[in-house]
Amino acid sequence: MTNEEFANRGGIRSKVARLPLLLEAFCYLVLARAAVSLLPFGRLLRWIGAPSEPAVEEVTIETIQSVRWAVAVAVRRVAPWAVCLPQAIAGHWMLRRRGIASVVCFGVGRDPAAKLGAHAWLRTADRVVLGERTMTGFAPIAEFPTGLPMTSVAEEEQS
Repeated sequence: MTNEEFANRGGIRSKVARLPLLLEAFCYLVLARAAVSLLPFGRLLRWIGAPSEPAVEEVTIETIQSVRWAVAVAVRRVAPWAVCLPQAIAGHWMLRRRGIASVVCFGVGRDPAAKLGAHAWLRTADRVVLGERTMTGFAPIAEFPTGLPMTSVAEEEQS
């Protein structure tokens, strides 16, 4: 399900019900952007890798998609300054709050002009949650937190 399909699902009640999730995403984006700007990188990595609540046994795709949708909409509508790293961190914190294990992945690559570039994305249960559109061409070099067991994702039955 794409972000647009998720957003257009339901009526006005559904849209109003998702406002708290959108506000949460915006707040986490602001916090993540401030952390990236103000904290030394080592301290930021310790904060990302901090222990979380116990992981839930099974996670529905809808929970992950709702976090993806909220971060994407918050970036598009009110936080265009939030590049890949604050997005991945905000999504990681939102999923961690819901007991869903995730990792922030860092990668490097070269653009067509042979300039070195970096990218961050968010992964859970071997699925890329955020940052998948621009991750092509980037080789993963690190994940935080390390050694975190991934939560299994329960596929929802399609009717």
